[in-house]
Amino acid sequence: MYLQFFGMSRMPFGARADGEPIFLAGTHSEALATLVYGLVSAKPLIMLTGDVGLGKTTLLRAALSKVRSSKLRLLSLPHPLMQPQDVLRLLGKTLEMPGADLLRLPDVGEFHRAMLVAAGAGKRFALIIDEAQLLPPLTLEFVRLLSNLDAVSRGFFYIVLVGQPELWVRLQRPEWRHLRQRIA
Repeated sequence: MYLQFFGMSRMPFGARADGEPIFLAGTHSEALATLVYGLVSAKPLIMLTGDVGLGKTTLLRAALSKVRSSKLRLLSLPHPLMQPQDVLRLLGKTLEMPGADLLRLPDVGEFHRAMLVAAGAGKRFALIIDEAQLLPPLTLEFVRLLSNLDAVSRGFFYIVLVGQPELWVRLQRPEWRHLRQRIA
């Protein structure tokens, strides 16, 4: 009944955050515009925080759908509890590096060279980390180090952190000031 009356193809406001349909109320429009701007202008580190159930993942998916292109490769961590070496291997697989399954942290230089080759071909990469407040400290530090990769060739690799307010509180600690200063 509702679908026909409102001309919808499916029920809105389900539990699944797929980005469509989306109702932008209040600060949601601003948050979506900020995310899209950060992705289009390739800010090296973008962060979105908000309480549980406010629609962060839905906004992220809506923003990503607006900026999709053949030149932009999106990579999402399957879960935020990954160790740095696992993140590096996942990134290596995205670049289709030979032996990506065997990458270790000392191989980050090889990964960086592969990223530069891809950047030279006009490709861009976005690492999406949802539920980022759960990242282990060592992995969060690795994310900070990964954000350095963009320093050589601006705009080819960027990171989007999405999480609950605990993420922002965590980043206020003095040991995370280097990461905090890079956030767009």
